[in-house]
Amino acid sequence: MQRYPTKLDYCVLTNQPERLKLAIKPWALPKIVCGTQKNMSHPFKLAWEHRAYMKQAFERKNPEYTAFMYLESDIRVPWRTLLGWAADEPILAPLGFQRAFYRVEPIEQSGRLGLTDQVQRLDLATYPGTLRVRATTGDKLIQEKYFLQMLNPYMGMWIADRDRMATFMASPQWTKTLAPWEVREMAACGLQFVTSPEGFFGSAVVPYDPVSGQLDADSAIDHLSNKYCAVNTRDGIDLDLKKINNTLAKHCTICVDDFLVI
Repeated sequence: MQRYPTKLDYCVLTNQPERLKLAIKPWALPKIVCGTQKNMSHPFKLAWEHRAYMKQAFERKNPEYTAFMYLESDIRVPWRTLLGWAADEPILAPLGFQRAFYRVEPIEQSGRLGLTDQVQRLDLATYPGTLRVRATTGDKLIQEKYFLQMLNPYMGMWIADRDRMATFMASPQWTKTLAPWEVREMAACGLQFVTSPEGFFGSAVVPYDPVSGQLDADSAIDHLSNKYCAVNTRDGIDLDLKKINNTLAKHCTICVDDFLVI
């Protein structure tokens, strides 16, 4: 993130701020620790502590931030991915949708990218959660893009511009853990369940190409811990997924370029 060609401030949430400050002292980083000393009923509640810092940042006038992003600690968002988000948000927002992403990990045996959050393929011919957006000037087609809602839209992060942020903070989801996910997952889902356009179970969609049957490559974000794909291999050997006593084994069994069925 320090290599982004823009100005940014960031903070790392922890319930042991002094310990983290000591650990990163040799890195000579700016003051990035945004810790809390509160006693929490459950460790996962820490994931919600960012809301207070986000609200303060939103209300600050100098500098006035134009975008707000929450990341789990093992997520990397490439700059080109943010550019895609910025380009698509203006055409999706008026329709009640928001631009989303999907998490990937490298598969050790093949070097291909695996989807961490999808456990079955998606048949475009029968799937109702697709969207075509067209921009015209008179009778002239200027732009046409296709989007779909992932079967599991979890992505371990969220991003919002100022308008989105204002809507988010005014919604019940800003302070409450609402369905459909658990505490930590709901902290990372952002505002995709604040509104659900007709025919969709949330507002988050990613671009895809209906001709090639491929997801937009620049909508991928890296899951750096690689904890899903790593479960399915040991010392470079494929394991029998049916024999693995690990719930993570069902993840990362579908490659990105095999996900869509056309």
